[in-house]
Amino acid sequence: MNKAEAIKFLIDEVYSKDLYAVLTKREIKTIEKCHKENFKQFEEYSDFKRAFPDVDELVGKIKAGKSEIDKQLEINKDLQSGMINECCNLQTLANHLKLNCFIDLDTTPVNKLPKEIKAMLIASPQSARYVYYKKTNQDIYIVQYGNPDAGDAVIVVKGNQIRVEIKDLPARTGEKDIFFDDNGKLVPSEDVRVNCKGITAVIEHFNNDDFNITKIFSHNIPIPPELSIMIVEDYFNLTEVDLFMTTDKDNKLVVIKPEDLLDVNKNVLSLAGSEIRPKGKNKTKVYTPKFLLESLKVCSAEEIAPRVFRIINRGDDISGPITRKSNDWFGFNHVFRIENKYINGNPGLDGVGTPVDFCIDDVKELKPTVCAHINLNLSKNELKQIYKNK
Repeated sequence: MNKAEAIKFLIDEVYSKDLYAVLTKREIKTIEKCHKENFKQFEEYSDFKRAFPDVDELVGKIKAGKSEIDKQLEINKDLQSGMINECCNLQTLANHLKLNCFIDLDTTPVNKLPKEIKAMLIASPQSARYVYYKKTNQDIYIVQYGNPDAGDAVIVVKGNQIRVEIKDLPARTGEKDIFFDDNGKLVPSEDVRVNCKGITAVIEHFNNDDFNITKIFSHNIPIPPELSIMIVEDYFNLTEVDLFMTTDKDNKLVVIKPEDLLDVNKNVLSLAGSEIRPKGKNKTKVYTPKFLLESLKVCSAEEIAPRVFRIINRGDDISGPITRKSNDWFGFNHVFRIENKYINGNPGLDGVGTPVDFCIDDVKELKPTVCAHINLNLSKNELKQIYKNK
């Protein structure tokens, strides 16, 4: 069996039955919410289990779930985004393939595994997390990675490694930061310029004579579908995925070849919501020095000492407090941020109307973000027709 035949075998297996996911989306969110709100109170899963027996019952449906929560409790961190969904989808497939053996590679040495799986893991450049396999036959097994470099999982069929990307839809895909210049025109990062033809095309599309991103910070900019699909195509080219795994609107497990996902004639994907966000989540050193000075004028800033400015805290997007998780920032003109530790004065909401002093060298600037939003247009039965005669 060659790789193409192995992929066809796996597709046929997934579409041979409805394969409802072992957890619903609501149940996954229940687990994630409970952990997020309580992980700082526990150090071991046994304590977490006693406190939340209903959540433990859900976690018990995914063998990797307990391991993931236990590890995160130990290091006092929240769950990795999307990890419970990945565990759910892979457990659903493992159940169907009757892969009833489960190994946590953080607690079990590789040499305890069957020799075929052991050889594959030793040869892999990436560290795996979990393995699902059948004790009596290792023709098929699943290796779960869950890190960006290795992808989400590899499903091995007769020695052929099938790389799988798993997403809970709707989802953002191909997300990249870019820049803009002092004239408000979009500028690609070096990574985008070299690797992302789709985002480069988006930049070229919007950089007409009238475009100025500094005039439209208050709303996101929709990206046309013909450009959005290019962003998704770039994403799959960079990740070298063999199959895309998700669930349909009825929570049935599906797998899709990237070429079918990207074929607009097959109408597999909805791209509604793809956008440029002028105010992304990532900050860097100021890259528009002229616009920074203009923004200080907009906020009626006063230079009270060399490179030290004073702004009256208005508590709004032009000049006011910005709260991001546990870090408090003072922001002005939408995209500029200063950490509170570099500020003299009261930058909080209770300080509205009072002066805030800071050195211009401590200012950071948000980067715009470009991303495609993807969702499934088709049900599992409709997707099945694509592969029926292949």
